[in-house]
Amino acid sequence: MPIRVDKGKNASNLEFIKSDAISTGLPAAVSFEIKDAADRIGNIFGGNLNRKDTLEFKPMYTDNTEELVKEAIEEINTARNTEALRQIFMKLHPKARVDERVIKAKDDKKEQLSENV
Repeated sequence: MPIRVDKGKNASNLEFIKSDAISTGLPAAVSFEIKDAADRIGNIFGGNLNRKDTLEFKPMYTDNTEELVKEAIEEINTARNTEALRQIFMKLHPKARVDERVIKAKDDKKEQLSENV
């Protein structure tokens, strides 16, 4: 921050520096220092927060529930008896086990197997 002096005077002469120059300039100087430090340190400490040229958040995982359901129903349909059906169902992914379509496929297969006995 520039040092405030009397009008038309030079800052090199200390007697012309205003008495409140340091106290009024210090907060602005600290603010500039923090901003400059954040710019130099980089993204890890928030140097790019609220900038328009940053990338959108993209999750590292995807919701694969549909794929899990499809695979679960295919596996359920391979069961040859009720015990195999129970074991297949218990090995399914938790997301697939609670899906209504998988539960219906299990119940239908169980009914089909009990009719064949």
